[in-house]
Amino acid sequence: MEIGEYVRTKDGFIAKLVSKNDYLKKYCFDNYIWEKGYMPISDISYQLLEKHIREDIEPSPNIIDLIEVGDYVNGVLVTTRMIDNLEMYFNEIKSIVTKERFKEMEYKL
Repeated sequence: MEIGEYVRTKDGFIAKLVSKNDYLKKYCFDNYIWEKGYMPISDISYQLLEKHIREDIEPSPNIIDLIEVGDYVNGVLVTTRMIDNLEMYFNEIKSIVTKERFKEMEYKL
């Protein structure tokens, strides 16, 4: 994993690596900390332990590589048909809500 690459966590967060400490197996991302819940370190960066990063999705400098069927990109549900042509559908990605985060935020009646 290199600085500037994006990762997807096991529960659906997407974050960009901004610094790392390979010895401690800790990585500083632009969005979240995982260590027994959320614990902000500063307003700018949080830490994410390696064990929370999904191993089946390779880190990538191109955020589009982390999008899966069922996610929402720019408010549009990503379908199987779109997944092969993501660049055509989403030239400029402004927002991503992963299927895992969407499910956690849903309000059920």
